[in-house]
Amino acid sequence: MIKNGKFFVEPRQSTDNFKVLFGRLAAQGAGRPVDQHEVADGPWTPETLANAITAMDANNRGIDVRTVQVWFQANDNGISDKNIHWLARIFGCNDPVETSRWQSELKASKERLTTERRARRRVTTEPDREASGRVEGQMIRANESPGEIEAPLDQQELEYQKISLAGRAECLFLDGAPFGMVVTMWASVAVLLYIGYLLGAHDVTYSPVKDVEKQVGLFWSPNWLLDKLVWLPLIVFTVSSLVTSWKEQWRPLMVAESSDTTQSCSWDEKLALYSSSFVGITLVCFFIVFLLQWYGSYLQPLMQNDAGSRVIDWLLISIERPDVMSANQGMAASMYANLLSGIAYWYCFSGLMLLYIVSMDFKDISGRLRTGMKSNKSLEVLHIADSIVSGIFRCAVFSLLASIGIKLVAVYLMTDSENLMRWLVLDAGALIDVNDVSWTWFDKNPSASITSFFVMFIPVFVFFLCASQIRGSVRSLLTAKRAGNGDSIGPVGAAAKNTMKTWLSWAGVILLLVVNFWLIGRFTGFSVLLLTSCCAALFCVAGSQTSHATRDLMRKEELREAHGK
Repeated sequence: MIKNGKFFVEPRQSTDNFKVLFGRLAAQGAGRPVDQHEVADGPWTPETLANAITAMDANNRGIDVRTVQVWFQANDNGISDKNIHWLARIFGCNDPVETSRWQSELKASKERLTTERRARRRVTTEPDREASGRVEGQMIRANESPGEIEAPLDQQELEYQKISLAGRAECLFLDGAPFGMVVTMWASVAVLLYIGYLLGAHDVTYSPVKDVEKQVGLFWSPNWLLDKLVWLPLIVFTVSSLVTSWKEQWRPLMVAESSDTTQSCSWDEKLALYSSSFVGITLVCFFIVFLLQWYGSYLQPLMQNDAGSRVIDWLLISIERPDVMSANQGMAASMYANLLSGIAYWYCFSGLMLLYIVSMDFKDISGRLRTGMKSNKSLEVLHIADSIVSGIFRCAVFSLLASIGIKLVAVYLMTDSENLMRWLVLDAGALIDVNDVSWTWFDKNPSASITSFFVMFIPVFVFFLCASQIRGSVRSLLTAKRAGNGDSIGPVGAAAKNTMKTWLSWAGVILLLVVNFWLIGRFTGFSVLLLTSCCAALFCVAGSQTSHATRDLMRKEELREAHGK
């Protein structure tokens, strides 16, 4: 194809990285003058390509041939966004529309190169290649002006990860790191169980009132175990899967469909914008979840040997049963247990923060999508939106179940029931008139109210905020689709309508769990509502994996377009 007297190659939205894509185009001579047979007069060489870029209008500084040589070499060095602009003009034959398309294609291929390089670096190290890349980068820097320096991306990323807490948090949720993180948490819980067993606090009772032996042992306290053994690992793996899919698959696909990639910052730049938020999460988890709760709920009463208005649990049992545990042992055990909770919920809140960043990144990129996208591409964007909301929903449900467990045990400790299971069975039996046994309340305050509130409120806030932002992006996509197709949106509109109905049902499940959180112990029969709501939530989580509806529509749309051609 000839465009403006030069050989033009159509962008085909391939999955190649920058090195592969550039090598193919250079070999084909994309953007070169044509000969008498209307084909390119030869492939690009570093010298001819550098001369062509330097000769462009508005490129007053030119480009060093050594910079172009790096693009031809099989190394891990990338390309700057500014040079992508000049290269897109070459491959687009100075046509504004085609230049924009090639700019999107090159930007997406650059991100794929970054992703592949990271994956290789985690599997093995290549010192010879890295040394060669450093030497080449030094040669370029020695011969280029500061405005045209193209530093190796490995160096940029390493510097970024060293100074950014956000980058370090992200690394914990990528590749094999989540499994190691979960195993470490499980090992820490095993240590906690061993400590409780050695101290004799794993199965211990005390007598709050006459003729009542109340069970407060560690093995009977799911608030210290289930969140770290079950709910937190599920959150970690969900966040890991979603962030990895966004970085490696979905984001490059959407960037390739963007109408203007120059306004789209990279994922690392987007992550760096939220670095202060991760600092805030760290401070909250250390000073509130760990330090404040440990000092106010455990250290102070143990030092005074007086629980005051606080409920007695296995960490405060030395106040009522000094024969089981000493005050010093209680201080050490409570410090370790609360520190473990602080670390666990740092993982939880950091994962939710990453999901929020993914949602905002989706919103930003979707706002720059081309208005003339084909239906199968629009369905693919809708599938991505559904996958993101689904992942946030699952994390919110897991967090709410953890907060309900904390609140449930805290309320149980304020009653005169002998153990947690008996309390729940008696409550359910009273509702259906199986028994008329009731319980009484102690005039005590639960020690875990701060943690349970944070664990309940933060994921709910993140879910509704992200879902509303993504819903707005989808509606904007439908509006643009309707404008481009004469008020007809076809299968995209039908799929979007079904997807939003599903999101609305998920929001109802979240609100139901929040209501259950506040109603624990408030009326007779609350346990039946609680059990029903938790089962319904888990059922929705099991079915919240992105349905095959959008994918089926995508395949049908592709077949229809293929037959149309």
